[in-house]
Amino acid sequence: MITVNVPEVSIGSVIGDITDMACFCIEQGRPLSDIPSVCLWSMPGIGKSSGAGQIAEMITRRTGKRMELRDIRLTTCQVTDLTGIPYSNEAHTETVWLTPELFAESKDRPYGYVFFFDEIDKTSPAVQAAALQLILDRKCWTHELPPGSIVIAAGNYKAFGSEKEVKMTPELSNRFVHYFIKPDFDSFRSYAVRRRLHPYVLGYLSYDNSKLCVSNPEKELLSFPTPRSWERVSALLQMNAGRDIRRIHARIAGSIGSGTAMEFEQWIRVYQSLPPVEEIFLGKRPTYPSRHDVLYALISSMTAYVGSREEEITEEELRCACRYAGRFPVDFSALFFVNLCEFKNIRRKLLSIQEFEAWRRNNPGYME
Repeated sequence: MITVNVPEVSIGSVIGDITDMACFCIEQGRPLSDIPSVCLWSMPGIGKSSGAGQIAEMITRRTGKRMELRDIRLTTCQVTDLTGIPYSNEAHTETVWLTPELFAESKDRPYGYVFFFDEIDKTSPAVQAAALQLILDRKCWTHELPPGSIVIAAGNYKAFGSEKEVKMTPELSNRFVHYFIKPDFDSFRSYAVRRRLHPYVLGYLSYDNSKLCVSNPEKELLSFPTPRSWERVSALLQMNAGRDIRRIHARIAGSIGSGTAMEFEQWIRVYQSLPPVEEIFLGKRPTYPSRHDVLYALISSMTAYVGSREEEITEEELRCACRYAGRFPVDFSALFFVNLCEFKNIRRKLLSIQEFEAWRRNNPGYME
């Protein structure tokens, strides 16, 4: 049992750092094995596993070289899943090891792989011992990970007062670069916009991002808010579109806890009282809300509208929206414009919108 003594960073910064290193290696013709193995620690539900998937997607998008994610739950692995099963050669003179599926290359031959070894802290000592060479050298016994492999592991800490403790042998621990992943709304906001999470979720957490994640899940018993449980709430809302929110209260409360669910559902009533957001994009210019909770709801609604029409939305519609949002208090304008820039096609169109460029010139530092 060791106490975490590593930097606290957001999942977004880890995704960015590993993606940048991978893109640099690919551009310079260097092997991806030059990237050190990384281990991510946090409370449950912060977004470690989805972060590994985002790394594979971002490398693929930026370089055009397809990366495949392999998500391996080490708690379900036996030692033979890493070392293979021994058998005798035909001459009965030496032992040969069958190659585990873990090491096999995919038939469609991607450029490389992101291996994500989850729950590494809960594995047996024997599996941790087998992983020693795999983590450091990308091989185990006679088996090697496919070329172009990036290794990321993850575990959950156990909180004791103000300290965070994890289980890992020193021999295995020293083979990783370690990060403690802290809850971070900006990382979640970026993910939520790109993944089209329900605007209720994005709007509410923009208004009160302290509800993104509990500080100590062990005190919350079963249901508590985390980025993962908020994504589950988003899926519930999308599957039950048009239904009275009270009809799915139990499922929402079962995901994020009763207290948070009641506050969230009360805030939804604010969202549902908004004027039709289409009017903004048509230049009809409805009144400007003054309450902050309504502004957050409005920005979420406008973001969702743009996301739903990313391909066909016109420059004139964007111009009307930029003109309208440019009159918000500057922090709210910035939030809307940052959200828009998460959409690749919209980001390109914004370059020709004079209202957006004028706002950016007048408010330096917000869009860097």
